[in-house]
Parts: sequence; C-alpha cells; structure tokens
Amino acid sequence: MIELKWNQPLIETPIADLSRPARSMKEKMQAKKRKPQGRKSKKEKQPAKYTNWHLPMLFNQIELARVSTGGPRWSTCAIVHELQKRDYETFKGLCHTTLDEWIDRSGGKPKWSERMLERVKQGNTPGHDNKGQQGILVR
Repeated sequence: MIELKWNQPLIETPIADLSRPARSMKEKMQAKKRKPQGRKSKKEKQPAKYTNWHLPMLFNQIELARVSTGGPRWSTCAIVHELQKRDYETFKGLCHTTLDEWIDRSGGKPKWSERMLERVKQGNTPGHDNKGQQGILVR
C-alpha cells in the first residue's frame, strides 16, 4: 500500500511532460534505432517546459471552469482562479493572458476562436505530417 503525505502530489511526472507524449515516443524510437557509436551525450534530458493546454483532458476542465464562473464577459482571471482552486498543481502555469488569446471578442458575445477549437480537435498531434522540423527545401 502506498502511503501519501499531506500535499504530496499523486503524479511524479510534471504535467508539461504528460501533455506532450510525442517527446517520450520520439526518445524511445531514437533509442531503438540508434547504434552504439559516436559521442556519448553529456547532457541530461530536460523536462518539458510548456504545457499543451489544448489537450482534451485539460481543455474540458477549462471549459467547465468557464461555465461555472458564468458571466457574459468571460472573465479570464475568474476562470484561472477557479481552475487553480480545483487543482493548483495542474494549472499553476496557466495565466489569464493565455486565455485572452484564445477568446474571440469581435462579435456581440465572446466565444472560443476558430483556431483554438481546431487545436483542441488536433489534441496531441504535431502541426504537420513530418513529425519534426521541416527543411527549407520542402515544398
């Protein structure tokens, strides 16, 4: 049986690493293909720095917090405070200015921007089919 102490996180892996599973898959594929030759790596693997908030699991929580805070103006500060009140460890890196970029306020009522909804549909998939940085000679 696992003993949990007060305020001890259940997950040892940071949320930024969990929201980007392609990083670990890439490392496993490279380790499988790599031949034991060449210069050995001296640097340790760094944890992911940025969280993918468009992950459906995280975005559903953001949407629920938006609905629970209510209001016609979609207060981004209230949404972030509600999220951090529910689960601080997960949402401590989310800022209200990030949410401001995702909201389209051009019409009468605020709504999620089309670009944001498209990224939520994509979830964890990278931006293009090559699964990495495209070269300058690729059309």
